[in-house]
Amino acid sequence: MHSHIRTQAKIAGIVASSLVLLLGVWGSSAQAADLAQPLPDYDSSSVIDAPRKRNPFEGAYFGVEAGASGSATRTEFGSTKKTQSRVDAAFGAFAGYNWQVSNVILGVEGSAHYLGSQSKAQVSGLGQVKSSSPYSLGLKGRIGLPIDNFMPYLSIGLAATQHSYQVQGFKAKKSMHLGTSVGAGLEVALTDNLRARADYTLTAIAADKHKFGTKSVKDYSANHRLMLGVAYAF
Repeated sequence: MHSHIRTQAKIAGIVASSLVLLLGVWGSSAQAADLAQPLPDYDSSSVIDAPRKRNPFEGAYFGVEAGASGSATRTEFGSTKKTQSRVDAAFGAFAGYNWQVSNVILGVEGSAHYLGSQSKAQVSGLGQVKSSSPYSLGLKGRIGLPIDNFMPYLSIGLAATQHSYQVQGFKAKKSMHLGTSVGAGLEVALTDNLRARADYTLTAIAADKHKFGTKSVKDYSANHRLMLGVAYAF
């Protein structure tokens, strides 16, 4: 009985040893086969970067706009102070270029506008005073925050505006004035190439002291306008 058990134990030991040996050989062969497989080629030249989607507000553009323009002139003569104003239709053209910097749009824009006709007022001690600022050329920087197809923006720049100021009985004082302009607006990308916008701009025009004979007069003038425009992006 005991010899039979010992015989079975020997057979089991031989079988187990054979299985361990076979498993070892199979594992070594599989490992060698895996090592023999070529490694994937990760050469950077074979990696294709997906192109960045172009922001609809990037690039060059040209547009036209029209709206309402309000010009105001404040006359100071001695203790007399009088403000005259006029609201007119205005129209103009603009062109610029935008760059995307991180999550914002930075741009530069030039423009030319007709702002309206002259205003008139009766000022005590001077008679009729006429003031006009019909034409303006502007250059400004813009910063916008694009949100899908919408972009609210702020602007600041300079404007050269033709200004005329006249006191009754005297020749008009005419000159070009350089003043600051600030503004804000909302632009919408309708398609890849077509944009629409609403733009508000406030421009300081003149802060002058004039001599009309023996009379010394101070003239402060400014303009603000609300314009609706369309632009084509290149």
